[in-house]
Amino acid sequence: MPTRVKYYEKLREKRRLAREKAAKVQEERKRAREVKEEKWTTRNEFELVSEHRKVQRKEYIEKIRKDSQAMLEMAIARVKSHEDREEMIKKDIEDEVETIRNFIDEIYEIFASVFDFDPKMPEDIEVKEDDDQIFAKEIAQLEKEFEENSLKADSLDTEIAKSKVQIETENVKFAAMEQEKAIEIIKLEKQIKMMEAKLDFIKLDPVEIEEIEKLRERVEEETQRNKEYAESLKYIKEMIRIKKAEKEKKKK
Repeated sequence: MPTRVKYYEKLREKRRLAREKAAKVQEERKRAREVKEEKWTTRNEFELVSEHRKVQRKEYIEKIRKDSQAMLEMAIARVKSHEDREEMIKKDIEDEVETIRNFIDEIYEIFASVFDFDPKMPEDIEVKEDDDQIFAKEIAQLEKEFEENSLKADSLDTEIAKSKVQIETENVKFAAMEQEKAIEIIKLEKQIKMMEAKLDFIKLDPVEIEEIEKLRERVEEETQRNKEYAESLKYIKEMIRIKKAEKEKKKK
């Protein structure tokens, strides 16, 4: 009897240990499945977030590229309009200078033709009176034409002054645009630095890295072009100043 009791006790103990071991193994397998599912979930979330950020970066880069191209085309058109306006002003000045030169030549020819005429020693009084009247009419006509040319010169000075004021206004606007563009470039540089700082957390494709490098080079090119446009504006202002000085010198 005692031997049978010990046998059943050992059997129950053995079954209890087997159940505990089975429960432990089952719990470990369950935990392993949960860990595996958690890893897959985290990986999928990371891939989704990475893909979403990739799309956002591409859209942002495309938007910046379009805005930069539009600003560049606007600046080129503005510089071209300034050059066209400069050519028009230059042509008007040359036309007026040519008109005044022709007028002076006519005056010289008239005075040269009557230089030897002596009204105090006439051979015929009637001829003297007729010649005096003709001479007086020619002088009056010359004075009238001189006044008209003076008015044209004054109006030309007024137009040049207006053009200068307009160019100064355009320069102020262009300077404001340059400042806005410089601010935009600074923002772009900050965005690029932020993107570079996130390279440790986000896996970027080589294509995206190449696009960022191209964007940086584009920003540098636009900065250089802004400097060239500023130098062009300085050259235009200097040409206008020289033309005005030459005109004043010729008038004197």
